[in-house]
Amino acid sequence: MSCMPHDLLNAAQEIAAIAKAENTYRAVVNRSYYASYHASIEFRNALPKIGSVGGARGVHEQLIALLLNPHRKLTGGRIIKSKTVGKYLRQLCDLRANADYHLNLSVGEDVMRDAVTLAQSIFDEIYGA
Repeated sequence: MSCMPHDLLNAAQEIAAIAKAENTYRAVVNRSYYASYHASIEFRNALPKIGSVGGARGVHEQLIALLLNPHRKLTGGRIIKSKTVGKYLRQLCDLRANADYHLNLSVGEDVMRDAVTLAQSIFDEIYGA
């Protein structure tokens, strides 16, 4: 059985609906990010031309760089869409890094909700509202 980006987003939303403690808020941020990360890979792979990673290192940073720096010959609003997805994914990646790696930082319900909202915005951009 395979899992699709929408499945991960649905899981994040289901957990968010019942989350009452920081550990579950962190889990929702993580799931929201990875749902968006995989959706963004699908988006990037569907582009006829990809941009540049510049000096970005690591697969996550390179994906964000590619989205933020799309190929200049993309048409049909794809440049704007790519930059928008990249901007949202950058924000969500930062939230995920805090939730996953910085246990000394507080991750509250507001951060969890921001993550779900960003993820939904990415899905709306990629797949349509």
